[in-house]
Amino acid sequence: MPSVDQGKARADKASTASTEAKALVAARKTDQRVEVLDRRSETEQLFAEPDGSLTYESTVLPKRVHRSDGSWAAVDDTLERKSDGSVGPVSSTLNVRLSGGGDSALAKMTDAERSLAFTWSSKLPKPTLDGSTAIYPNVLPDVDLRMTASELGWSEVLVVKTAEAAANPDLAKLTFGLDAEGVTARKNDSGGFDAVTAGGVRVFHSSPPMMWDSSGRGAAVVPDANDGVLAAAPKLGARRSRVGLDVTSTQVSVVPDPAMLTSGSVKFPLYIDPDVVPEFAGKKLAWTYVDRAYPSTKYWNSTHQPEAGNYGSGLKRSFFRMASAFGSGTNVIDAAFYITQNKSWGCTSSPQAVDLYLTGAVSSSTSWNNQPSWSQKLGSIHSDGGYNSSCPDAGLKFDVKSLMARTKGGWSNTTFGLRDYDDTNSSEWGWKGFVNDPKLVVHYNHPPAVPTGYATTPGTRCMTGAGRPAANADGSTASPMYLNATVYDPDKSADPVRAEFTFHHYNKTTAVWDDLTSQLPNGGKTAMTSLSKPTPLNIKLPRMTNGDAYSWRVRAYDGTNASGYTPWCEFSVDTFDPQLAPQVSSVLYPDDQPTSTDDYHGGVGVPGEFVFAPGTGETDVTGYKWAMNDTCSVAQSAATVAAPGTGQPLKAQIAPNRDWDNFLSVLPVDAAGNVGTRCTTYTFKVKHGAASLARWRLDETGGTTAADSSDSAAHPAALSGGASWTGGGRLGRALHLDGSSGIATATGSPAHTDKALTVSGWARLSSNAHNATIVSQQGATTSAFVLYYSSGAKRWRFNMQQSDGMNPVIDYAESDADALLNSWTHLVGVYDSTRQQLRLYVNGILQSKAGVHSKLWDATGNTVIGRELYQGVQQNYFTGDVDDVQIWDRILSDSAGSVVDPFLGSEIAAMAKQPPAPRGYWALNEAAGTASGDGSGFGHPLALGATTTWGTDGSDGTPDLVFDGQGTSTAMTDHPVVRSDGSYAVSAWVKLPGTADACTLPNRASTAVAQMGNRLSGYYLGYRPYTENGATVGRWAFTAPSLDQDTGAEWTSAISAEPVDCEGAAGTFTHLVGVYDRPARELRLYVNGQLTDTAAFTPAWNSGGALRIGSAWYRAAPADFWIGEIDDVRLYIGTLTDSQVVSLFFGSPPT
Repeated sequence: MPSVDQGKARADKASTASTEAKALVAARKTDQRVEVLDRRSETEQLFAEPDGSLTYESTVLPKRVHRSDGSWAAVDDTLERKSDGSVGPVSSTLNVRLSGGGDSALAKMTDAERSLAFTWSSKLPKPTLDGSTAIYPNVLPDVDLRMTASELGWSEVLVVKTAEAAANPDLAKLTFGLDAEGVTARKNDSGGFDAVTAGGVRVFHSSPPMMWDSSGRGAAVVPDANDGVLAAAPKLGARRSRVGLDVTSTQVSVVPDPAMLTSGSVKFPLYIDPDVVPEFAGKKLAWTYVDRAYPSTKYWNSTHQPEAGNYGSGLKRSFFRMASAFGSGTNVIDAAFYITQNKSWGCTSSPQAVDLYLTGAVSSSTSWNNQPSWSQKLGSIHSDGGYNSSCPDAGLKFDVKSLMARTKGGWSNTTFGLRDYDDTNSSEWGWKGFVNDPKLVVHYNHPPAVPTGYATTPGTRCMTGAGRPAANADGSTASPMYLNATVYDPDKSADPVRAEFTFHHYNKTTAVWDDLTSQLPNGGKTAMTSLSKPTPLNIKLPRMTNGDAYSWRVRAYDGTNASGYTPWCEFSVDTFDPQLAPQVSSVLYPDDQPTSTDDYHGGVGVPGEFVFAPGTGETDVTGYKWAMNDTCSVAQSAATVAAPGTGQPLKAQIAPNRDWDNFLSVLPVDAAGNVGTRCTTYTFKVKHGAASLARWRLDETGGTTAADSSDSAAHPAALSGGASWTGGGRLGRALHLDGSSGIATATGSPAHTDKALTVSGWARLSSNAHNATIVSQQGATTSAFVLYYSSGAKRWRFNMQQSDGMNPVIDYAESDADALLNSWTHLVGVYDSTRQQLRLYVNGILQSKAGVHSKLWDATGNTVIGRELYQGVQQNYFTGDVDDVQIWDRILSDSAGSVVDPFLGSEIAAMAKQPPAPRGYWALNEAAGTASGDGSGFGHPLALGATTTWGTDGSDGTPDLVFDGQGTSTAMTDHPVVRSDGSYAVSAWVKLPGTADACTLPNRASTAVAQMGNRLSGYYLGYRPYTENGATVGRWAFTAPSLDQDTGAEWTSAISAEPVDCEGAAGTFTHLVGVYDRPARELRLYVNGQLTDTAAFTPAWNSGGALRIGSAWYRAAPADFWIGEIDDVRLYIGTLTDSQVVSLFFGSPPT
């Protein structure tokens, strides 16, 4: 148990954290307790301990003051002189002010807009301050007034020092002026007074005033600056008497007992003691005592000290109502009620006991005749503390763990009662007095959290009864099964925790669940494991019986306390696989094997309904797995799609991904997840993919109409606003849009937006300042689909809205990387109705962020290139160029089987790569001068280096360029020609010096064509020597680095199959073609029209510098200078196919 400080509260200087979770972390890290700030109040504190536990402390009286600036200070009742001349506590939760002398109010207490003040009948002397007491000397002859302020209010003690002073007629009735705001004073039935609001709510009150003399013995004393010592309370056995009280709206009069004032047996000084305390309106915490001598008197929140026991003329009991909501559902480690005993009747060797009880609730009506129930005795302590130095003040500690454990922190407050162990029969020797500082301290931790992630392996849902799932494992070595749960103890980081499983078996004979927990390893208990975060644990099940039902649950245990259990989960064991192959049929795609392609069915990407049914006689099939155009083993790993019910057929929408022969591999699955051993292979014939329903090639040279070049030609698009024709399209010419008004509008909708569709287009974005729409299909209020650039995400998106109205929910697929400016990008948006999925392809590559789209509607408005309709507003105009926009009413395929040429990849990839578009062509036929023109029309002239010369007999007998291998022998453009991070192709005719009979091959790399980056070239086409079997072998190579940096780059090469020798390379031209296929992520090298090598490659960068012919760029300097001749250099965006390379070799380049 952490130590508890029973002294006066100090300013909070311990480590703090804002929340419990943060405090627990900080306590573990610093190995010291940390206070939880959001649990601090005037009477409560919560501390996180280094071991992960928590300590809660609660007091009856405030120990802290929450200042107006949000800071906290310790309560300090020490009086000080204030700037306005008054006297008040240094730090208090109450607004109490005492007179600094003169005509000011003797005492004033304020609560919100209500206040109560006492005044003295004459000018007051300047007080002497002694701790929390202000002493006003000789307010009457030989009568001092002692005013004491505390967290309970104020008390006045008139100290009558002599019999002559007691005989003063002014003492017969002491009248205090009363100044009340917002309250009215009235006498109460206990002999004190109440100050109440107009609604009757008590705001301030006083206990019945008392007077006593200095007789008796053993009373505690307080120092007095004038006359030695004065009693603060009656001594034991002192003469006492009640004091009369008269109350009006403007004054309170105290009427001392005249018999005591005039009695010759009275021992002076005499003390007359009224007090005033606030009601603590709305607060739940309080204390009170009751006295048998005054059975109807209430002492609610009295300024007197708590007492217990017989004091001769009466019998007292004390009650303390304390906050106790330390944490619901917690595990109490220890708990104690602390109080300091500072008075006793004597000091004996066998002191009588004081008992602590749990009692019923107390209130301002509590009196001896109206006590709460004494519900449960909590403990006894024998003590005579506080009598003298032999029996000094004693700190009493009562163990209340059992009570706090029972409440589990769920009670907002708890009332404790102190009484003598046999108070109604005992003598004064059992009487005790206490400092009014009780403290409740509870040391606790949270039980482990109820386990999460509880599941079986193989997986089953947590259900019970007839709906219990089946498991396809029986616990055998060949078919193991496990119970799993994730456990965590949130406030005991890295302390051991375990999972405790319970396991039952349903006995069919007795219809009873038998407990099999003992058959689990270690009785179902996992090993204690130190956990700093939620951690999965499991336990292996024993061998089970096929067809029988089992149930289980789990809890966590931290060595002290256990969490609650998870719900019961049940499963039955079924390890029998379906034995029959499923039945498969389709109306659109029948298994009829037609011989003519005209009789083939549907089409690539056209969804059709396929019906799967169990084999005849199979009874427990609940779902199916299948694979399109793949084997049964691939279908085995496919996701299971559930049938509507056990044994019922499943209707699935499936779209063929290639033409001609297609087949479905289908397997049945039962409720336990067992997959059938027999597979159905369903074959059918599919027509080729239908052409687009609308296609705007955008190659016009003039006019205001973009033709629809599809077979129907039904949707020409009218140009308007800032729309114009431009050269330099990705495929021929293009449509230029100004970003503010330019659009092309086609009447009507080519495709239904509530069915499968595909839309594509080339885009060259020139501004990313706002959203930019390539193409959209409009409804009445919003567009159904939008292929566009999102300025917020900085990426390409394919959107479909869920409704044609205001604030529609938007589903979308998004590109993986930011959109590039001023670069042609091919985009394909697909709505796959068979999967209810949106997909986006960028430059032929499927992007990872797909969208789910299931709420469909059919937009029948116009198709618009360059703008969308959203919430009734035409907006998001495209800025830049658009080319070759198409729309299909089917799902374009990304399957390799959807194209004839494997190097095209798929229908979608082929559009990004084909046809290749020339971006640079240098015939090198000028024969003279220092420049060579670009025949592609894209304006990339070459500047020749000083030692680059013209040859006379190029690859086709016309002039070419001759390079001498020196630093000034090169030819360069002034800017890049293609992007090296997209698909491109580079072609050149090259010749090394010498003849077939006599040549010297270069002993270093020699580059024919390269494009510069910052430090390296993005690609190198030419000759490279390699060391093979200890010898140097030259080969043609197409090479690219993964990074544009001097070190760390990985170099990838596609190289010629045959070595370069004099006979094949010297004295004759060789045709080299390097291709980078971005969708396939592949480098390819062709030599003299033949593919010689491929190499996997994915660049992370674009070389944005000049094109170099006859040299390369390496570590930011020219390198790899060519020796020999180069002719007819060409660059394309897109790829070249095998046949296109052959055509280029034979002099018929693609255009």
